[in-house]
Amino acid sequence: MVWGRGVDPCSVGATGTATWLANEPDVTQSAIFIVRSGSFSAAWPWKLVFLGNRVDRATGARTFASFDAEYWLPAKLLEGGRPKVETPTPAWLKAWKSRALPIGLFAAFLVAVAVAHAFRDKLTRRATQRNKWPVNAFKYSAWVISIVFVGFGAMAQPSVTQVLTWVHSLLFQWRWSLFLSDPFVFLFWIFIAATVLIWGRGLFCGWLCPFGSLSEGMFRIGRLIGLRRFQSQLPRKVHDKLKWLKYGVFAGLLGVSLLSMGLAEKLAEVEPFKTTFLVGIQNRAWPFGLFVCAILGLSLFTERPYCKYLCPLGASLAIPSMFRVFGIRRKPDCTRCKACAVGCGAQAIDGKGRIDPRECLLCLDCMVLYTDAHACPPLAKERKRRERDGQPLSRIGRDGYFIPIVPVTSGETRQTRQTDTEAAP
Repeated sequence: MVWGRGVDPCSVGATGTATWLANEPDVTQSAIFIVRSGSFSAAWPWKLVFLGNRVDRATGARTFASFDAEYWLPAKLLEGGRPKVETPTPAWLKAWKSRALPIGLFAAFLVAVAVAHAFRDKLTRRATQRNKWPVNAFKYSAWVISIVFVGFGAMAQPSVTQVLTWVHSLLFQWRWSLFLSDPFVFLFWIFIAATVLIWGRGLFCGWLCPFGSLSEGMFRIGRLIGLRRFQSQLPRKVHDKLKWLKYGVFAGLLGVSLLSMGLAEKLAEVEPFKTTFLVGIQNRAWPFGLFVCAILGLSLFTERPYCKYLCPLGASLAIPSMFRVFGIRRKPDCTRCKACAVGCGAQAIDGKGRIDPRECLLCLDCMVLYTDAHACPPLAKERKRRERDGQPLSRIGRDGYFIPIVPVTSGETRQTRQTDTEAAP
């Protein structure tokens, strides 16, 4: 028996069962539904799903609304009480319990990378343009772990299809079980959402993305095998035009997903992630394998071509990166020096020394140069002047310059010493 708020429950017989639906509309009619299936037993928990519809008389459009409620007869109405019911463990909970150790290691890895990046100022001050190992030791380790453990091992490569799923869930129906079904991807996205708002997309895209790390690794291998003289970046004008392509790809996928999620998932094959980590090149048709090989082959000669020009996932993360809390520090001389722009592999620094947070991959090379008194042109100039004049080299401040040396007269020195003596106990 089902009724709404407008029905008198007293009209139901003594053996009737009353089920109130959450958020039910006011109705003035009731009905009795008889379940004739022999497999149905009211002694066990059951769920009622009610689908209602209405027609807009002005437009003729029909809208639907569903209501559902679980019900179980009270124990006093059943001989011997309610039967024992064992609720099956949700599939997502089984996934978390069965892989507790690797999940814990993955979470620890994410925390370690975040902590290392939080202390990036100290790391970059210890590094120089000729010796970047205080930074690269963490960065290279993150790349290797991302490729081997996260990508090929846990198969936790984030994808733009997950971004589309998040959007659809926010617009239509949110289901936690859907997102919790893959523990690694769930933790990864929590980490990505937090760090994008703090530092921008660079920590994920530049340090932790398995395919991005693989692409960067190919570029480094190219240097080791003697291809350095063939490695180059696209001209600035060409780069500034091509970098918008990935935003167009993302916008197209998002628009298609609103019409057909299935079609959007097929078009999302523009991402090589599925072929590389989830299925494997050897298990896919040759066009998919050729696409991956072409990207990785091109990565031998130019740094991260897919990340900079085609990746819709990177584009989706670049948009909120504009609102990050912490950026890369700049000094006034950066507007005319351009030394950092020359060495920026992501080409995220424009001709005026400004860093585009949407394109920055947080390689930290510019931060190393920022405090390197031998490589940063303004600092090198000041260092040479002080050495020529016999002045000491003071510490480099947060503004990227040597802390000024304030001359003190002998009288001021004696007065200071006398004051210190009187103040001493």
